Amino acid sequence: MNRPDRPPPHKSLTGKVVQSGLWMYGRGLVTTIINLGVMAILARQLTPADFGLVALAMVVLRFMTILAASGVGDYVIYDNKEGREERAQAAFWMDISLSAAIVGLGVLAIPLVTRFYKDPGLGTVLLALAFRYLLSQFSVVPDALIKKSLDFHKLVIRDTVLEIFSSLASVFMALTGWGVWSLVIPGLICAPMRAVMVWFMAAWHPKFPLRVHLWRVVFRYSINIIGTNFANSVVAEGDTLIVGKALGTAQVGLYNLAWQNANAVSRNVSTTAGKLAMPALSSVSENLERLRTNFNRMFRLIGIVSFPLLIGLFVVADLFILTIYGPQWEPSVLPLRILIVYAIRHSVGSPASVIYNVVGRPEIGLRFNLCFIPFYLISIWAGSLHGIVGVAIGVTVVRTLGGLVGFWIASFLIKERFFELLRQLFQPFCASVVMGLVVLGARTALEFTSVPQVAELFLLVGIGGCVYLLLLVTIYRALMEDLVTVVYSLSPAFATRLKRITEFTRSLKWNAVG
Repeated sequence: MNRPDRPPPHKSLTGKVVQSGLWMYGRGLVTTIINLGVMAILARQLTPADFGLVALAMVVLRFMTILAASGVGDYVIYDNKEGREERAQAAFWMDISLSAAIVGLGVLAIPLVTRFYKDPGLGTVLLALAFRYLLSQFSVVPDALIKKSLDFHKLVIRDTVLEIFSSLASVFMALTGWGVWSLVIPGLICAPMRAVMVWFMAAWHPKFPLRVHLWRVVFRYSINIIGTNFANSVVAEGDTLIVGKALGTAQVGLYNLAWQNANAVSRNVSTTAGKLAMPALSSVSENLERLRTNFNRMFRLIGIVSFPLLIGLFVVADLFILTIYGPQWEPSVLPLRILIVYAIRHSVGSPASVIYNVVGRPEIGLRFNLCFIPFYLISIWAGSLHGIVGVAIGVTVVRTLGGLVGFWIASFLIKERFFELLRQLFQPFCASVVMGLVVLGARTALEFTSVPQVAELFLLVGIGGCVYLLLLVTIYRALMEDLVTVVYSLSPAFATRLKRITEFTRSLKWNAVG
């Protein structure tokens, strides 16, 4: 074991990267807590059709603007050559110009979209979201400049403040009868606020002239990212488009609620891990043995954190939905449980998804996504013939199999055996399943009591957390050692306390045996 009184070997994350990860993960937790509270109110004031209408409009807009210069921020981060300030200004004006042109074309296409989906309310919502998108582009370049310096805490503070403001505004508007617009207008207000705030944070603002002669340099880099983003958007949002057309906005609302909750762990754990995986693994990419070791460790650690959350949610899915969102959302319970099966695989996919770039083969990821798209869309269409449950089954089967293929490719690129890679997840999965069975038993016992629904949910969450921790410190000790090693890189003092708690728990166990 790497004891917390000395640094772990091959520490590849710099202090600033780790600090950035903590800020991002902290914001994710705060946002999740806020969203749960807000949704508990909004879900009782609005209908599934309201949520479905906004979700469908956002996806349609995303496809309308997919050809905008979506790689501009990445270019600004990438550009380290002399004259980068001039090119950052050119990137800003190119982004605004292309976005305005594409939004204009999209607005002209709104009547066609409205007729296709046969929902008259879609047009006005789509128009408002298009205007919000254009305003949001004013913050792309200064955001990238802050990310380039790894000062993520500035963006986290800004986004958290605006998230709280937007959430309170949505609740107020929903309670005062604004209906679906309570999901749209707060974001429309926050878009220009976000841009103005980041201009001050970055000490940067756009300047004339437009520097059109530099646009070609920026676009040449961005065009590859646009292609990748298009493929990713089809995979990520194809289900919403097909469900909206085949089943209507009410079913979109129910399905999206299931999808968002199934992927909550990915948003908070895997997204942060994915952003840190690139710098962490790239720092050791020249040493294949260290790359394999760090990749396997990261793979296993994400499983340790994400698996118990997902399996616990699977057990209490109906109780969670009814408590947080209310009885009108009960049809989303079964799709949620089905999608959690996919989310278990997806939650550990962050390191595998960046390994193509780490080893200098980004074209593999693009080709894989392009080959995957036809199978994915066919599975969604076939599933939609059986409602949102069929869609959830189709998405789960195809994306799980596709993800396993992605793991195989990643293992091949780092010269690791495929089953050795999967073996990293065996113990975290077993520990989580045991925890889930204990929670299921506790829930069965509570059915014979008169414990209120809210209290039952929190009680089961507490039982699950305690059981999982107990399993780590008694049976699955290697997993706890991994956690202590990582915690040391974040806080040596806390790692020492965690180690002492572990040793104390073990001593109690052996004393009891004696």
